[in-house]
Amino acid sequence: MKFYDVLSEYYDDIFKLNQNTVDMILENIKGKKVLDLACGTGNYSIALDAAGKKVTGIDLDSIMIEKAKKKNHNILFKQGNMLSLAESIGEEKFDGVFCIGNSIVHLNNLYEIGKVFQDVYNHLNVGGKFIVQIINYDRILGENIKGLPSIKTDDVIFNRHYILKENKIIFRGEIETKEEKFINEVELFPLLRKDTEIILEKVGFKDFELYGAFNGEEYNKGSFNLIVCATK
Repeated sequence: MKFYDVLSEYYDDIFKLNQNTVDMILENIKGKKVLDLACGTGNYSIALDAAGKKVTGIDLDSIMIEKAKKKNHNILFKQGNMLSLAESIGEEKFDGVFCIGNSIVHLNNLYEIGKVFQDVYNHLNVGGKFIVQIINYDRILGENIKGLPSIKTDDVIFNRHYILKENKIIFRGEIETKEEKFINEVELFPLLRKDTEIILEKVGFKDFELYGAFNGEEYNKGSFNLIVCATK
């Protein structure tokens, strides 16, 4: 099996739904129409649907999307690339967009990140919210951190290692099941706080708040996450 096929099999056990995340999204996105960008197997889309939102979920991985569709037939789940958002949603506009799970840093550079931020801005209604979460790369680079804590369940261990290479980080993921071990390496672009703020302002967001965790704690250089809630 391929690494991401295995990851999709254990995805819900490794990345469990976090109620603080759901609460922050609901507290900030007051309107009804929501776009879940890089939705994975759809757990957060499903939680928002249960809270009365009309949700569209998009992910690049077809296996993840098929799993999401099997869980909930009320939500529009579509395979799509965040770099070509209009191909997936046309000119539709939303009251809120969220992109969590460290997804945005799988893009290659600031230009691509800026394109996605601009597309999100264009697909938001006035007053709409954009919530994006990544690992705090100011901390990763500043403290030369070599990886993130392993995630362990009854059936699988997910080890996460970082290797700094020029202006990129090589993320080495290791999935250990009871029978086998699967390894994959992927390049991540370490998006920093200052660059995030510059891009948000450049594309038109006038107001944004920074958090270090989904429980609402204030962001600082030592925070595990960088979470941004921006308003159009």
